[in-house]
Amino acid sequence: MVIRLSLLLTLLALMPVMTHAAQMFVETDDQQVEMGKYLGARIVYTGKQSAGTADLHQWHDDFHIDRRGSETDTLPDGQVQTTENLRLYPKRTGELLLESIALGGAIASPQRIQSKPTVRDDIDGTPYRLELPDQVWQGQAFILAIRINLMHPSNHIAVEEMTAPGWRIKELPRIEEVDERCKTVTLRWRLQAHSSGHLTIDPPLIEQRGRGRWRFHLPSHVVKVLPLPSYLPPTVPVGKIELAPTLFEDSGTQYWQLQVSSSGELPDEIHGVRRQLEDLAGVEAEQVTIDSGDTPKDIETLAYRVPVPDWSWGFGKGPQISIDYFDANGGRLALTETRLPAVWQAPTPAKILLGLFGLTMAAALAAAGWKIAHRLIERKHFTRQLQQTKNAQQLRALLLQSSGAKTLQEWQTLAPQNASINLEMKLNRMCFSTHYQQAELARIKRVLRKFS
Repeated sequence: MVIRLSLLLTLLALMPVMTHAAQMFVETDDQQVEMGKYLGARIVYTGKQSAGTADLHQWHDDFHIDRRGSETDTLPDGQVQTTENLRLYPKRTGELLLESIALGGAIASPQRIQSKPTVRDDIDGTPYRLELPDQVWQGQAFILAIRINLMHPSNHIAVEEMTAPGWRIKELPRIEEVDERCKTVTLRWRLQAHSSGHLTIDPPLIEQRGRGRWRFHLPSHVVKVLPLPSYLPPTVPVGKIELAPTLFEDSGTQYWQLQVSSSGELPDEIHGVRRQLEDLAGVEAEQVTIDSGDTPKDIETLAYRVPVPDWSWGFGKGPQISIDYFDANGGRLALTETRLPAVWQAPTPAKILLGLFGLTMAAALAAAGWKIAHRLIERKHFTRQLQQTKNAQQLRALLLQSSGAKTLQEWQTLAPQNASINLEMKLNRMCFSTHYQQAELARIKRVLRKFS
């Protein structure tokens, strides 16, 4: 009996202390929320004194937390009550969890929240992120892409500037697609990690404005970034590169141009390229120029340009050039090669001499051609006249006229030896004889036609 009375007195003495123990709870405006809208919430803490603000890192995976300030009141029993106001933006649809949190010795119970898609007129305007890699190499480029449907034709998309520690980020042009239902906008960024480790990508705030306003915060994504091999120079590109050699002319000077293209960020100068061009062109380093830029397809380029050497023979293939790059798929150093265009090039004096030589050769060939053509014309004309002769006298006159000789003896000395053997004597006898056969005349004409 005495023991029971002692316990009762002890409990009565402790009741004020237990009554004034710290308490905390989380209350929300609703148990469900639409993506792009916020859920109003309050963290209410009651204790002997203010305990600061609660650590809400457990909520960050499912919610973007906008702290809106706090209010502190003193209760009649002397305790302090602090109410912190929050706006919670869901990062994804489905069932989300406000996990249990603690502050100043008090613990708030967890709560479940239902996040709904953003739908208007049967158009789902909830943004969604395209697949991202879980592992990349340091310096390897990839694309972060987020697609969102406009819930009304007059709506538009506004995006905050994206920043993420450890990443090089370049915003790329948007892609807009229109079908019979709605317009779809694809937002894109090119990312490259400049440090290794586990790096986080936090997509920026995306707003759809117009017929309504929605603020979308999407989940973070962690990427494992592998360090590049220590032997790799920093001027070696990471990822596949494309080479495009061309011949370029500026102010009368011919240049070899080598364009290097990559889907990722290229270094200011690529390892070994300048030295190779110096050796091929026989020039100093300052004569090799480099221009950088982007193509319409968001591909980075470096254009190397060097003067073609004074003496360059355009036979066959041009000189070869090779470039090292780090193959991100194979995880090793790789090599790609190409050839510069073959081109004829010579100094101006040499070009003049070659031109004069060419003109001389052309004139000589033209003269020889004309001589051959003239001779063929004369031969054809002689053959036609030969066929028209009807007796020895006409034949004798034709031979003298065509050769310019005054007698057949003189013609014999001018005519081809094989054609003149015995013809002069035979033809003279026939000219001064009243009796000869036409067959003999025909034989002489055949011989002359053969050797004319």
